[in-house]
Amino acid sequence: MIRLWHMPCVLFMIFSFFTLVGCGGHVWTPTRFATMEEAYSLGDPLRSTEGVPSESMQKVVFNAPYEDVFRAADVSASQTQWLIQKESKAEGIILAIRVLQIPPPPDTADCPNAAGANRRPTQRNYYYAVVIKEKGPKSTEITAVAKVQGRCEHKSCFLMPTANAVCERYASIQWATGHVSAMSELTQFMTFIRNNLIAAGLL
Repeated sequence: MIRLWHMPCVLFMIFSFFTLVGCGGHVWTPTRFATMEEAYSLGDPLRSTEGVPSESMQKVVFNAPYEDVFRAADVSASQTQWLIQKESKAEGIILAIRVLQIPPPPDTADCPNAAGANRRPTQRNYYYAVVIKEKGPKSTEITAVAKVQGRCEHKSCFLMPTANAVCERYASIQWATGHVSAMSELTQFMTFIRNNLIAAGLL
């Protein structure tokens, strides 16, 4: 039997147990980042960009032959510091990835006693798909889209029930919008293409 004057100590021990067990340590999600094939399944977005948020896509038509534009896009992907995973001139696609070390978004809360894990830089992967289409002898359309997946500290926290849900969303493959938008890089990529075509005397 627990005597009444022992209750404060018992409650403190229970609280400490849940704080340490429920929120202690670092459990990261995802345990494994997606591959390029997982980020872009067959036909997504290689056949259609329907449903792609405008913030995750850039589309530009260049007044230059297909072969020259493809070559410029290939060079420009490297200049934008993307690591090319696959390229096919016959299919008109370039798939690339960029790995960054950036803190998770501000709304990715820390569990108590997690030592600020979600306030320090962690891995974030950007997955880029570039589709090049010939529109005419001297007209080529380039569409570039971006998806993202981040890593954050995750553990069941009875004091912060919403923290895990935010972390799970951030750790899933999603279109690059909002805080994780890739619009600046997509714009830079298109700018590099235009500059490379101008430097080659093609525009």
